[in-house]
Amino acid sequence: MVSAGSLLQLLDNFVDASLEEGVPQVRRDWFAYSVLSALPWVGRELYEKKESELDRMLGSLESYIKRRRKIHHNALRVFQSDHPHPQEEYLDCLWHQIKRLRSDMWIEKHIIRPYLAFDSVLCEALQHNISGLVPPPHHPSTLYPLPNVVFRMFDYTDCPEGPILPGQHSIERWLIEEQLTHILMSNHRERKECAAQLLSYPLKNKIPLEYIIVEVMFGQIFRLPNPQYLEIAYGSIMIELCKLQPSTMPQVLAQATELLYERIGVMNVACFDRFVSWFAYHLSNFQFRWSWDDWDDSLSQDPELPKPKFIREVLLQCLRLSYQQRVTDIVPDTFAGFLPEKTAPLFKFGVEGQPGHSASAAVIAAIKNKCSPGELLEQTREIESESMRVDAFGQRCSAGAGWSQSLPGPSRYATQRSGSDHATLSPCATGAGVASGGTPSARASAQACCGPAPPKQHRTCAGRVVPCACFVYCGRPNRARCTWFYAGL
Repeated sequence: MVSAGSLLQLLDNFVDASLEEGVPQVRRDWFAYSVLSALPWVGRELYEKKESELDRMLGSLESYIKRRRKIHHNALRVFQSDHPHPQEEYLDCLWHQIKRLRSDMWIEKHIIRPYLAFDSVLCEALQHNISGLVPPPHHPSTLYPLPNVVFRMFDYTDCPEGPILPGQHSIERWLIEEQLTHILMSNHRERKECAAQLLSYPLKNKIPLEYIIVEVMFGQIFRLPNPQYLEIAYGSIMIELCKLQPSTMPQVLAQATELLYERIGVMNVACFDRFVSWFAYHLSNFQFRWSWDDWDDSLSQDPELPKPKFIREVLLQCLRLSYQQRVTDIVPDTFAGFLPEKTAPLFKFGVEGQPGHSASAAVIAAIKNKCSPGELLEQTREIESESMRVDAFGQRCSAGAGWSQSLPGPSRYATQRSGSDHATLSPCATGAGVASGGTPSARASAQACCGPAPPKQHRTCAGRVVPCACFVYCGRPNRARCTWFYAGL
């Protein structure tokens, strides 16, 4: 047992720290928030034993909260309008909730207090005093929690069945949100466990749990300037929530999406982008099913207005998570104007008059005629620019084909410029290799890598040049990985 006097002295020390001058406001806000957040648990005890001292402390906090600056409020709002739900600054909102609790004689109904069963024993137990704790002075390197704006998107009218949603200035609303946020912070790395813990909230029968969970999750996603965790962490947890509670959670999430869509015109731009990313990711995990006809009001609006812009951005994100035809099939024909433009590969040298067009056409014709490596080498040497030579050959090998089809091209026609530091390898009939071209040291290294051919059998196979798998480079072969590739033998 802790004595009420020593606990009140500890809270007073925190209040004094919130009244300091010449320190950042975030420090004073943090100490004020620490005192206010403790009062739901200890307020009743202090009211019964130290009422006058408690009132004095609350008066000091009220004077600070009234005069503090809130220039950050507009920058951290998710919505620029307070209709239908006000977007309150976090310390102001908690102060109103504490005032409401105070008017209710510090009685709340959502904190589990198992010690009340032993009240008769604890009343006679020895009480201990908390040793004096003075907050350390401010240091420039100290980091404090940043302020935020409380995100609201539901009220009691949005929950037609079941328990009533606590009001925005009810201390029960804050207690539930804090506990759900703590569960999220403790289990965000394990989405399945996190979803199970959220749905197993002890007082779930007294509240519309699904609505509060969705509101807390979106509040974390839209947190400004940055969410606490990666956006995909919240998205994956929502997917698990839908899987664990398929009878209610998908409907509540769809209702939340509709409400956000209706208010998207006054939504912060950064939150707009996060909403787009989350919605496209969520659709991709549920076969892209959505009632798009409910959003047909956007068809008659200016394409640059928020609602049409949102649909277009969502479909563009869906394209990144799927493919063109799939995205085309998920929306009605009336929404065809919102679909992303169909993409197609562009061959760099396919446009007549483009620099390198004639050189590329000559290389293409030579390959189609199944020319020998020597003929192709002569063809490429006629291209003046070395960079254009490599570009024209490389683009041809990869144009219109996958990697598995493109790689044999360079393997078959691997040639290097004569006189460089690179050596080329020609296969013999016996499987050994003959190094040719390049400097003497490069040829010697290539030959040493693949082994000399047997005597009197140094003949190439139709002039085909085959590179070593380690691609002998500058006389430094990789002996352990040296393997021959015989193209067309």
